[in-house]
Amino acid sequence: MMTNSIKRTGSFYRWMMENYLHQQNRYADLARDMQNDYTFPAEDDFDVIMDYLVYDCGAASACVAVFRECWEMYQEVCVYA
Repeated sequence: MMTNSIKRTGSFYRWMMENYLHQQNRYADLARDMQNDYTFPAEDDFDVIMDYLVYDCGAASACVAVFRECWEMYQEVCVYA
């Protein structure tokens, strides 16, 4: 079975795994949820991921807020990389 970390490279998913997976904070909670969800979107697209969280998962507003924060940080890294 292929794991999420193998399927996704150069993406928001990979960035979350590399930066937050082994921490103990709200960002790490999202990273672990992403890692354990084999249907998490492979697309590197804010709207696709947001729709998945809200409509497919029924994510709590706190989870959505953390995703928004992480996406903003990810975008900053992408712009200045």
